[in-house]
Amino acid sequence: EHFPHDGRKKELRELLDELLPIYENMEADWQMIALGHYTEQEVIGKATTYAQEIEKIRKHYFKEDALPVKPKLIERADAEVKQYYANKGWC
Repeated sequence: EHFPHDGRKKELRELLDELLPIYENMEADWQMIALGHYTEQEVIGKATTYAQEIEKIRKHYFKEDALPVKPKLIERADAEVKQYYANKGWC
């Protein structure tokens, strides 16, 4: 890895590879829904299934290294990023 974000870029490419087929299936289902081929219960079932699939993938990729959500942690993370780049001479 040349940059600290190289590993993250690889994970994001893998994440995209897993999500893409789901979104393609969603698009195909949306066409069928728009044409009225599914009942309301079938639509709800499909939406629930897709949400579960996406959540499973999300949990796999964002379990241990999730970004901070608390304002103080975000400030600290931003400060550490600035310090990192300052030490590398890029900022």
